[in-house]
Amino acid sequence: SPLIEIAGAINEKFIAHLRENPAAMRRMDPRAFEELIARFFVYFGFAVELTAQCRDGGRDVVAIDYKDQRKYLIECKRYKTRKVGIEIVQRLNGVVAGDGATKGVIATTSTFTKPAADFLDLNTVKWRLEGRDFDGLVEWLELYDAVRLSRT
Repeated sequence: SPLIEIAGAINEKFIAHLRENPAAMRRMDPRAFEELIARFFVYFGFAVELTAQCRDGGRDVVAIDYKDQRKYLIECKRYKTRKVGIEIVQRLNGVVAGDGATKGVIATTSTFTKPAADFLDLNTVKWRLEGRDFDGLVEWLELYDAVRLSRT
């Protein structure tokens, strides 16, 4: 079972609204966006913990799959137009290594700068870090729906 209770605002009705209007993710409160990402990982079979809102150590969500012994550190960036830069990507890379996590994920409602995208694509990095831009989040919304429907 999940390690947290996700706020009631992130419910099936709200997620259905986001599937119909994915751009609404860009207008969410940043903490609500973190809770949405946490909800995705719960549905994907992970136990999830949200970190404190400040001094989060470079990660907003910790997702653990005890069965397969995987630990993901997720950094959430709810931006309207600003792109995620290389500093954020490199910082998460260091946090993942320092924490001994399996993988780091940067989930953003925007996109990545070219240097950040190039860093994510390095052979020595791409197995350890994943960048999920707006289009990737839309894919997660669809996957969430597919997982939810398969459970009913």
